[in-house]
Amino acid sequence: MTLLATIAAVIASTAVLALLAATDPKRRRAFKLTPRPRDPWTARAMAAGVVLPGILLLAADNGAAFIVWMGAVTVTGWVVAAMTPQRATALYQGATNITQTLRTWRDRKTETAQRLAELEHRVAALEAALAAASKPKTIRKPRPKRSLSRDVADTAAAADV
Repeated sequence: MTLLATIAAVIASTAVLALLAATDPKRRRAFKLTPRPRDPWTARAMAAGVVLPGILLLAADNGAAFIVWMGAVTVTGWVVAAMTPQRATALYQGATNITQTLRTWRDRKTETAQRLAELEHRVAALEAALAAASKPKTIRKPRPKRSLSRDVADTAAAADV
């Protein structure tokens, strides 16, 4: 789970870095593209989006994954900075597709766990029903009937003693 969380955090941060690189007005002017207007709060929100997965890794008490995430985001940051805005947009779209695939896998895993729990409950109920059905019934042997004359004789013999 730690590896999957680290990879997901790196992919999420890389996607936001690519979005930052694709929409940065100064980069777009440097590559002779038309700058896209962007509010200042949007850039701050995207910067927070880059850091948020690392904070979540730390909050999950996963220091090793945080260190790996820091190194991976540093390297991917340099890679994204070396790309043109068009390639950064393509990287953002690819990272978004990967993130969607990871979500789909997580949802399938949750569905599978729920189905397994339901099946285990059903098997336990069937096992209990089978145990109740196959439990041998004890048959009592009838007591021999005592005759009245014998009881009178036993009482008389006890009185003589």
